[in-house]
Amino acid sequence: MAMPRNVRALWIVVGTVLTVLTVVLTAFGVWSAIRTPRHYDYVYPGSYGAALIDEQTREVTTTVYRITTPVVIVDATGPVTIRVEHGEPDRLTIRREVSWGRYGRRFDQEWEDGKVLSVKLSCANPRSGRDRGCSADYRLTVPPDVKVLIAGPESSRECPVTTPETVCRPVR
Repeated sequence: MAMPRNVRALWIVVGTVLTVLTVVLTAFGVWSAIRTPRHYDYVYPGSYGAALIDEQTREVTTTVYRITTPVVIVDATGPVTIRVEHGEPDRLTIRREVSWGRYGRRFDQEWEDGKVLSVKLSCANPRSGRDRGCSADYRLTVPPDVKVLIAGPESSRECPVTTPETVCRPVR
């Protein structure tokens, strides 16, 4: 059954009016939301800019292991400092503090076979090729009878704990 011509025309007019009304009201709502100033725009009017100059992020992690190895080997690459001190028997505590700047860092740590701590850290500033705020500071608390070896690409050396806290640099 076909719809009478005047009813069809009425539906077209009503649909057109509702569509136009919806589009206009939506546009007005969006425009008013954009144009409404926030409360602090009344106090400090105008447009100001901010440019990021520097950024520093710091991450601290402490992990405790029960160990049975007589030797802990630390294989570190990058701006890494190793501090070693004596602690409780059968326990290895690794406190890691990694910091980096606004350009991020590439960091990898692996505890291999319960005796090798492998650490790789690199941070790069795209302008200068280095990031001054990039470092990793490891504090190892080892049992009194455990030796610590610092490994490098071609050699390794012992890090004897002679003071309450001994600082060992990675072998280059």
